[in-house]
Amino acid sequence: KSVLLDGLVSRHTAYLGYRKFERSVTTLLATMLPKDTLGVLVKALKENGSTENYDQEEKKVPGNEVEINLSKLQIVTMTILLETIRGLNTEEATEVINMIESLKDFKTYKLFAYHVSLLRQFASPRSRRGVYCD
Repeated sequence: KSVLLDGLVSRHTAYLGYRKFERSVTTLLATMLPKDTLGVLVKALKENGSTENYDQEEKKVPGNEVEINLSKLQIVTMTILLETIRGLNTEEATEVINMIESLKDFKTYKLFAYHVSLLRQFASPRSRRGVYCD
């Protein structure tokens, strides 16, 4: 076998593993959190999460490529996602966090990007209008 082929297979396997993990997180959030709470979470992630790792001066630059790319991709790290869920301060949120942290390979994936757009279809229609309409 080719070394190149082996590397390709291992990267693809890692990618598939993460996609499965990301779907599990989405399923937990969609089933454990009430729709209104889920809408609040999506709004908080959209407003604060996607550029939280960059300093305030960098975010203020008009046309900043980092901010533009992150807002288009609608991603946050798993760490930011969990911090935002903790900020909801509800019993359901605490339970969801515990379940996410107990997922297989959580420690491996906690710095990976989570696609916030996966939650869009599960937020209540009223929340979606407030969250996604500019």
